[in-house]
Amino acid sequence: MRVAGVVCVEFIARGRIWLLTFFTSPSPSPSSSSLSVRAAGSGSWHVALCLIEHNRPTFVNGRLRKDSWRQIIQHWTEGDPARGLHLPLRDWPADWMRGKNKALFASKYKQRAVITLECLERFGGNEAGSW
Repeated sequence: MRVAGVVCVEFIARGRIWLLTFFTSPSPSPSSSSLSVRAAGSGSWHVALCLIEHNRPTFVNGRLRKDSWRQIIQHWTEGDPARGLHLPLRDWPADWMRGKNKALFASKYKQRAVITLECLERFGGNEAGSW
């Protein structure tokens, strides 16, 4: 991924608005008194997750996987029979995202569509040197 040092994503989960930020630390300087900046080193990537204002506090139980985007693209283009996804997401019938399944499937389908289509559009499916 080629970015200028900060990537921010706002999203809604469990009825709360969240902000997920990926950022690089500034280059440490000898005069820096911040231990976190000195420990991080130049060019290190960090991640911060926080609630947007006016949301009730809650615990966070999750993990960040660095290669999850590959799995998302695989689910969209090929499916994943080992996980019970026998039909790629791009081929799902519209009926699956309506009715009683809407809350469960529609948002996940849309999230994965946005991620996959942007990656494929920007990089043409060629990850060599692009990611």
